[in-house]
This record gives sequence, structure tokens and C-alpha cells, in this order.
Amino acid sequence: MPFSYGFKMETTPAFTAVIFDLDGTLVATDQFWIPAARAATRRVFAERGITLEQPSGNEWMRLVGYPMRVGLRIVLPDLDDDSMDALHIACIEEEEKELRKGRAALLPGCREMLQHLKEQGVQLGIASNCGKDYLVHMMEALGLQEWIEEARCLDTPGIRDKSEMVADLLLHFGTQSAVMVGDRAGDMVAGRASDLPCIAYTGAFGDPIEAMDADAEIEHLVDLVPLLESGRLVAPRV
Repeated sequence: MPFSYGFKMETTPAFTAVIFDLDGTLVATDQFWIPAARAATRRVFAERGITLEQPSGNEWMRLVGYPMRVGLRIVLPDLDDDSMDALHIACIEEEEKELRKGRAALLPGCREMLQHLKEQGVQLGIASNCGKDYLVHMMEALGLQEWIEEARCLDTPGIRDKSEMVADLLLHFGTQSAVMVGDRAGDMVAGRASDLPCIAYTGAFGDPIEAMDADAEIEHLVDLVPLLESGRLVAPRV
């Protein structure tokens, strides 16, 4: 007998669209980001004679979900501006090396969840504080284009932040009947800016404190489907 997550395929979806954050929500970012960040920091610190303490793995994961330059300043607040610029470039280079090794992976349950929503006719989008090259790599390397209809990032023309990404996706989908799913407080802020119900995913790297403003929480991605079918979330008026 094939394995089943118990999804009710006959259920009519309560929402016509779901917008996801990318890193830490769909993608297991720790598998490539922590080694990349450590390698970049060792290189830049050695080249510049910097004696600051190297951030821990947990600290490196704290910046996931922020634009990289903003996140680096959070974990290394005492680093001078020139060294920060060098570290930003080095992090991108080392991350690209890790990704070329095939280190990227989807989080557990992601594939099954996306497949079910797609089969139900739900439009799926991504709003991520990443760059174009990173987004394209993830979409292609992880096969996300099989389920994701549209994606936005900080390099999308006319986009300044995640709130504008969400608004642009809703415009493209032609609906306000949508939810925002993410693992950071910024994802909740972006969803709220478009009056969307917000779901916090706490099963990977998100701090539960950042989920305080969410309408609901899920610890496993496969729990998103029954939550959307439960009627607990109210869809905005179209």
C-alpha cells in the first residue's frame, strides 16, 4: 500500500493562492549556508587580520530570511564597513560553491505539500529576500518550477521589499483569497501589508517568538494542507 499523508483530495481548497517564503520555509538552507558562511568568514578574517569571534551555526541561521547584507550586520555588528563589503562578496562566492556541489534540498514534507496544493488547483508563489541568480538556481535545482507558478525576489523590477513581492503576486494571481506562509516575522509583516492570513512555519529554523503575530503555526509542512481545509483561517473578501 502506498504511503499517505492522509490528505483529503476531494476537499475544495479554502484559498485560491498560497505565497511562500523560500529559505527555511521550503528549502533546508542550513545544509549549504552554514559551511559557506564559515568558509567566507575564515577567508576574510584571515586576509584582513580580523580577530572577532566566528559566529556559531545557530547565529548564522538567524540571518536567513533577511537580505544578506542586513543579516550579516545582525550577526557581526562590530565589523567595519569595508570588511563587511568583502564578507558579503565572499559569502556569495562560497554559497555558490556549495550550491554547485548539490547541497541544496527541500525541507521534509515540502514536495508532498506542494504537489497536493497544485493538484487542488491552488496557485503557488514565492516571495524571497534573495537575488535573481539564487532564486533561479533553487527553482531549477530543486524542481520547484513543477509547482510554483510565480516567484519574486529583491532583483524583480519595481520591487523594493517582500511586502511589494506579495502584493505583486496577488496582482498576478488575480485574487485576494490567499495566505502567506513563512518562518520569520518579516514574512508575517509582508502578508499583513496585503491583509492576508499568515501562517508561521516553526519546524526548521524560525524562532517561535517571530511567530507571535501569525494567525496559526505549523511544525510540519504537511500540516499546512489540513490547516487550510479546516476553516480556521478566514479568507479575505475577494
